[in-house]
Amino acid sequence: MGTPGAQEQYVLEGNEGELQRLADQHAVLKASMGTLVLAPVDFSSHLRILDSGTADGLWLRELQESLDTSHTYVGTDINAAFFPKDHPGVSLQVQSITQDWPREWASSFDYVHQRLTLVGAGQTPVKDCVAKLVNLIKPGGWIELIEADFTCESPNGPAMQKYETLMKTFFDTIGVGSDFGKSLKGYLEDEGLEDVQERAFSIPYGTVCHDATLAEKGSSHLLSALKGVWAFLHGNTSKSLDGEFRALRDEVERELEDRGVHVKMVAVWARQPVRS
Repeated sequence: MGTPGAQEQYVLEGNEGELQRLADQHAVLKASMGTLVLAPVDFSSHLRILDSGTADGLWLRELQESLDTSHTYVGTDINAAFFPKDHPGVSLQVQSITQDWPREWASSFDYVHQRLTLVGAGQTPVKDCVAKLVNLIKPGGWIELIEADFTCESPNGPAMQKYETLMKTFFDTIGVGSDFGKSLKGYLEDEGLEDVQERAFSIPYGTVCHDATLAEKGSSHLLSALKGVWAFLHGNTSKSLDGEFRALRDEVERELEDRGVHVKMVAVWARQPVRS
């Protein structure tokens, strides 16, 4: 996730263990959604595939391992420090979602995937970032976007409701606004895409996740994200990460253990029309 401006940076780049948090988050989302790909992409012939906001390319590498057909895999992120030294079959490149994409990439991808990255739009309108992604899709190709939605009435306990309020403040402070996830379907429709679909997921964390390993991963990633967001909003100092922060962290951890929590995710996907 990046902040806007000439000197863009990953929003939680100072968050210790960030790659592990992202890996845990990936495992939880994949298990809850039941798949790596929601859009009805036909992988039976060679495709050019982009994962925007790829971090270390984990989603791309797992997709590559799951498919028999050879494809071209491209991953982009603003933080090259996340890129592994060895990534056979996957091309990784520094690219911000707020900046113009390489001209030669226009209409060149059969499938564009992006997950939990649009917060990096910052002060740049999310709609503009989505339009730039749409411009990368070939006629007949697909785009898929997945983001968190904290705007609905929360089914969670008081600790997680505080967490959700903190996330809304974070989104508003960054500049994307706390309700941007609700607009994604409309943005794709405004771009003239076809077969636009939307699906909401309630992702279980803590004791309501019936897989013990995933429950542990989910709790770990939520608490790690809490620390990163708190530090971003209050300053990454020992004083800011004491007192009120520790109290909230302990409340959320107890709630995860005692009753569990749910986080809503919204996925949208659509197809670029084939024009005659």
